Amino acid sequence: MRWIWLRRTEDNRPWQLLHDEQDPMVVALFQASTYFELGNGHKALFWEDRWMQGKSMSEVIPCLYVAIGPRVKKTRTIAQALHDDRWITDISGALTVQVLLDYLRVWDMTRDVHLVEDRLDRFCWRWTVDKIFSTSSGYQSFFIGQHPVQ
Repeated sequence: MRWIWLRRTEDNRPWQLLHDEQDPMVVALFQASTYFELGNGHKALFWEDRWMQGKSMSEVIPCLYVAIGPRVKKTRTIAQALHDDRWITDISGALTVQVLLDYLRVWDMTRDVHLVEDRLDRFCWRWTVDKIFSTSSGYQSFFIGQHPVQ
């Protein structure tokens, strides 16, 4: 989890572009444990990150999410997506009734988003008071909801 946190928060590291295999269970827990507080929208990803009331688009509009290409999901920032409603051009799959309903839902949700140009997006960790990842809180997050055996 530490490497995933550093990859998201420290863009200037030389190892940033190296490919690494990540355990799907660790990645899923990390994604559930993080969210963005929006600022200028240049760091948070529109389709992938949890920025819409603590949820990601895959949770809010699952059918429309499937109609977005994988490359776009990993690169489209919120600032880019909201500029002239560019997120609409990301849709490339079949336009089923549910996809159209999801589209209308995103349209409504994005009308209320206002970016603050002089403030950076903040990547937040759900399990600490200061919202910054620590290895101990990452380890403890694996056991949230479990009861100790006597």
